[in-house]
Amino acid sequence: MAQLTVEVGTSAYLLPSGRPELIRTFAEEAAPATRELVTAARARGDGPRTSRAAAGYPPRRRRPGTGSATARPDTA
Repeated sequence: MAQLTVEVGTSAYLLPSGRPELIRTFAEEAAPATRELVTAARARGDGPRTSRAAAGYPPRRRRPGTGSATARPDTA
């Protein structure tokens, strides 16, 4: 998670709400450890990269009807 936060700028992570033990472990162990790693990386000057390509991720592929800014409702 720290790597995603530093390199890509991810700032939110989803957990299944039906697993209280997972949420507890995340809150007590994963979140504090991630905060520490991110703080150290940012102190070194590391930060989010400017694009998915720069972060080593392939470009996202748009599928019709999935929120494209050019999609318009059919009014005919």
